[in-house]
Amino acid sequence: MLYSPSMEIIENLKSYIKVLSGDIGSRSIQEPGKLEAAALYIESELESAGLHVLRQEYEAHGVPTANLVARTPNWAGDAPVTVLGAHYDTVRGTPGGRRQRQRCGGPY
Repeated sequence: MLYSPSMEIIENLKSYIKVLSGDIGSRSIQEPGKLEAAALYIESELESAGLHVLRQEYEAHGVPTANLVARTPNWAGDAPVTVLGAHYDTVRGTPGGRRQRQRCGGPY
């Protein structure tokens, strides 16, 4: 049987895409304010979902930026781990997934 996502999941994905690709838009190291806005938005959404978020801060071409690492509150250091990864930056001048919505929030 194929998995059919609930309407809530679909609406949440649409909302995330609207904020990141529409409201914030292009997010590159040449646009550090927008890159930070995206990081703060994602961090807030992860925390709202009950996850603990750690920032791994570093510099990219002299611009402060960060990886975001989210963990469940009851995670134990020796417990199995599932790793999910994604970029929240974009190529300068491009909004990210907005023009390719069919490719966002799911497998390529």
